[in-house]
Amino acid sequence: MARIVIHNPGTGPMYVGNHTVPPGDSRDFDEADVPPHLRPQPEGEMLPTVDPINDLVGSPIKEILPQLKALAAHDLDLLEEAERTGPARKGLMSAITEEKLRRATVAQELAELEGLMPGMTVAELQTHRETVAEHPELVGAIDEMIAIKTQPTGDGP
Repeated sequence: MARIVIHNPGTGPMYVGNHTVPPGDSRDFDEADVPPHLRPQPEGEMLPTVDPINDLVGSPIKEILPQLKALAAHDLDLLEEAERTGPARKGLMSAITEEKLRRATVAQELAELEGLMPGMTVAELQTHRETVAEHPELVGAIDEMIAIKTQPTGDGP
């Protein structure tokens, strides 16, 4: 299967499936794990432009809330700005703030975890994975480290 390198030029984490690409970093993925909008497009063929903010602005809050986690950081900022310039809905503004806080917390935990993981055993990583199961970004990072630690080294006979 083909491999695709995803580079995150942004200032916040980029989520690719259950994996996180830290800011300024690149990661290699199986083509099947990369969403279509992140795959290289054949020349002359472009995906239709999607403006998630235009689709959300003016929608009922109950339709917007489930989509906040999937929005890129930039789109979340645009949605917040659109809400501020219009008749701001307190429930949505609060949810946007909570999502930004959740992302900041996960990014901080991910940075701390990436510093600790090289010294952890596979058993410790698996135990820690269970404690962070509600954060796919952290689970993805732990799974990557487990895969690295369980790879054969080729040092054997």
